[in-house]
Amino acid sequence: MKLVKFIPATIGLICSVNVHAGLFSSSDDFKCDRDDAVKALQQYVKDYSSGMVQRDSLKKTSLLFNKPADMYIEKLVLLPVNIKNVSTTDNTNVSEISCEAHVDIPLPANALDVIHAMPEQMSGLQFGHAKFYNSTIVWKKYEYTLKLADNKKDISVVDNMSNAASATLYGIVVLTTNKDEFIKANALQKLAIAKDDYQIADADLNATWQELPASSRNTLKLPQLAWVKGKAFACGKISDAELATTDAETSVKIYNCQTKMTHERNTFLSGSN
Repeated sequence: MKLVKFIPATIGLICSVNVHAGLFSSSDDFKCDRDDAVKALQQYVKDYSSGMVQRDSLKKTSLLFNKPADMYIEKLVLLPVNIKNVSTTDNTNVSEISCEAHVDIPLPANALDVIHAMPEQMSGLQFGHAKFYNSTIVWKKYEYTLKLADNKKDISVVDNMSNAASATLYGIVVLTTNKDEFIKANALQKLAIAKDDYQIADADLNATWQELPASSRNTLKLPQLAWVKGKAFACGKISDAELATTDAETSVKIYNCQTKMTHERNTFLSGSN
């Protein structure tokens, strides 16, 4: 089975968020660290991420596992986007200012479970040079621009980080919502690999056995049968690994153990040790 690896692409959604920020009495009041301005960024990140969900839902992207967009958006709304250490880096324009902030998004338990089982999925969460600290995706210096509308109330956001936080939030929601699906797909992939490895090792051993002189095969026949039984006792039977009632993790352990012992036996019989 081909495992779906989650790496959301940066997309060209047209998304602007206007937040009612109250009336600014002067250009000096329009600062990045105002509560309303901070909320504007938080809302932008979530709205852009929601747009990604809606787009992929319409495209029936496999990552969403045919689940409705509302299921993802409901979880997305509840996820925190923390913003602190906000500073205004440029306010020479009365209605447009440049900002910088520490932004972080904690990973819920379900997402952490997927990452633990599949560490490679972390690459689908670290956009814009984000770091992973204490179960949280962190940007120490997230850059963005705020624009104040003519009515002096509404704020729009321009994300100068290629919407990295939104893409990460999207990824977290996908992993959180589809924990069981991702872990099952991962287990089945590991099982397929373990089975292939065993079949290759077994074929190699059989080839080595056939290459032995007839006299050697006769001498080694009983020890070889004893080794086969011992391998099944130590590792479990291949027939058990192939049962539909055997869980994937147990089957993988059986295959891996059988493969290891088969390699060792092949080395012994071929005299290459």
